Parts: sequence; structure tokens; C-alpha cells
Amino acid sequence: MDAIFSFFDFIVEFFTVDVYDFVMSAWHWIVTNSILLYLKMKYWSLEFAWSVASAILVEINIGQQISQAFGLLSPETTNAINLLRIPEGIGYILQAIATKFVLRFI
Repeated sequence: MDAIFSFFDFIVEFFTVDVYDFVMSAWHWIVTNSILLYLKMKYWSLEFAWSVASAILVEINIGQQISQAFGLLSPETTNAINLLRIPEGIGYILQAIATKFVLRFI
């Protein structure tokens, strides 16, 4: 008789404790891996968008056009512009535009 009670006790414990633990562990695994997948996909899309934006900037060839435009100026004006670091500022603005494009893509 004691064996029958222990058998049914085992079955009740299996369905109330073990199945619950399994479901909770499985749910934890699913949520954790789905969050990791989401973050990996965001990272991949960020890399992809940045490569596209960089390719666009290289294709447009803005840097060379800016250098040619500064080359047309007089030496005094070019020295003043370089002293104020305007070419670097233009470069930063172009990088900001590319970054804005990338972040809007995501």
C-alpha cells in the first residue's frame, strides 16, 4: 500500500514541481535567446547601414570636391580657413549626416 502512495506522490510531484521547473527553465531560455537575437540583429543592421553610408560618401567623393574648392581660394583665405579648422568641421558635419542616416535606418 505504501508503494502505491509513493507512486501517486511521485506523479503528483512530477506534474506540480518538475513540469513547472521545466516550463520556467524553457521560458527563461526562450526569452534570453530572443533578446540576444534581437540585439545581434540590431548590431548587424547597424554595421550594414554604416557600410552603406560610408559607400555613399566615398561614391559622392565629397572630400576631394571640398579640397578642390579650397584649392581655388587665395592662399591668405586658405590659411585663414585652415587656422579656423573649417575643413575639419565640414568633415565632422558630413560624418554626422552619415550617422544620422544610419540611425534613421535602424
